[in-house]
Amino acid sequence: MDTMAWIWVIVAIVVVLVIIGILVAVSTKRRRRLAEQQKEQDRGRAAKLRDEGKAGELDARDRQVAADRTAADAEQAAVEAERLKLEAERQRSAAAKDAQASQEKLHEAAEVDPDVDASSSGRQGRAVPDRAVQDPAVRERTPQDPATQEGTAQDPVTEDPGSQAPAHRRTVDGS
Repeated sequence: MDTMAWIWVIVAIVVVLVIIGILVAVSTKRRRRLAEQQKEQDRGRAAKLRDEGKAGELDARDRQVAADRTAADAEQAAVEAERLKLEAERQRSAAAKDAQASQEKLHEAAEVDPDVDASSSGRQGRAVPDRAVQDPAVRERTPQDPATQEGTAQDPVTEDPGSQAPAHRRTVDGS
């Protein structure tokens, strides 16, 4: 082989090596670029996941605060209910004392009143005057039973002929 042929073989080998070097360099550069792109995508995905995690944590805190607030409201309502129960019991007690005091005063009034005969016709109640019978102004404003207006019906208190209670008295217990 002559020198010229050797030169062409060496040039061909050099060209092939240069082409292989260029291909390797381009391939390596491309791989690095793809790797960088993948890292960027991973960084973006990680940032998105972090943001979602923070948002989820804030939502969880909000729900916890709402749950705590609801529990506090329920506790406050329970305390208020207990306070109202105690107030109702106090009012019942006061009402019972007032009713007892009123009954005692009525009983004392019945004992003091000379016109009241508590033992007549077996009645245990105390007699109280009927205003409509005593006061003419009240009698005019009070609707009366048509039979009573005609004078034919008797007062239910005086229907018993043996009763000694006056017709203008009625007992407190409704009899």
